[in-house]
Parts: sequence; structure tokens; C-alpha cells
Amino acid sequence: MTQRRGGGGHPGEVRTRADFAALLEDLRRRADLSLRAAARLSGNPSSTLQDWLSGERLPARGQDERFRALLDVLGAPEPERIMDELARLRDADSRRRPSQAQPFPGLAGFGPGDA
Repeated sequence: MTQRRGGGGHPGEVRTRADFAALLEDLRRRADLSLRAAARLSGNPSSTLQDWLSGERLPARGQDERFRALLDVLGAPEPERIMDELARLRDADSRRRPSQAQPFPGLAGFGPGDA
């Protein structure tokens, strides 16, 4: 049996991406579904599910319907609390990223000092 990361056993204990991933993995195991079976039943690509279950990525806002389908397939006891935790983690992620930073100087707009 694998050790759970963080405190991700219940939605109220989710503080990090790792906790969120551990919660999803715990739900998948309790549902006794392989990753591929959970992906197929929820209508998600298995690579997407792998990203979510590993904590590599959070479900994007445009994927809410598909993520809810996964929660349904996994028999999540408190799907609305999990969605609330996801929203909180998304907000925390967006605050960590510089909003106007350009990865390449050529993509930055011209300003008054550029004339």
C-alpha cells in the first residue's frame, strides 16, 4: 500500500496540489477503478487524469463538467466541497504567477520609453 502525501484524505484537509492529487487518488482506489477505467467512464483522456492524479496539473476552469463527471464516477462523498477546494487552489496558483510577465522580450508591448 502506498503512503498518502500531505493531508489529502478529506476535502477539508486539502492545502496543496499534492493534497488534492492524494484526495483524487484515494477516491480512485476506493472506487476500485484503474486509471484507464476511471478515464473512460468519466469521458476524460487517461493522460489528463494522470496529470490530475499526480498533481502535475489542476483541472482547468473549462474542464469543470468533465471533472464533475470524474467525481461522480469515483463516488465522491462531497463533490461541492471538492469543487470549492479546486477553486481555492486555482486562485492560489494564479496569484503565484506574474500576470503581465512575458517569457520573451519580443512579445512585450511597446511603452513610452521604447520610442
